[in-house]
Amino acid sequence: MWRPPVWWIVAAASFIVFAILLLRRRGRAAKLVGLCAIFAGGALAVQVHPPGNGGGLDVLQFADGREVTLTAHVIREGTLVEEDGGEVRQQMDVESEQVILLDKKVEVVSGLRVSLYGKRSDKRR
Repeated sequence: MWRPPVWWIVAAASFIVFAILLLRRRGRAAKLVGLCAIFAGGALAVQVHPPGNGGGLDVLQFADGREVTLTAHVIREGTLVEEDGGEVRQQMDVESEQVILLDKKVEVVSGLRVSLYGKRSDKRR
């Protein structure tokens, strides 16, 4: 839930002051209130962090069935999974760098999950 950033600042400052006051008499309570201060600081950081490039949704403008050329790099490589009939499948996560559509290059940074399908050949190399 969205709250004005000043609320998170006041909450974090209040928790810090109360944690300092409780530090000598109630150590466990001071630790708990300190954790509340960390939570409020984290909520403030999330609240004021400007969104990047639309959350990586810019690539969706190309998801209409047209053929595009995608330049990307692999972030996480999946394992090969053998399925029935000698078919193999592999999923990997990639981060796009640019999309080329009709000789027009568009810089797009977005995370994608790609699935590759194929048949395993009987020849072992």
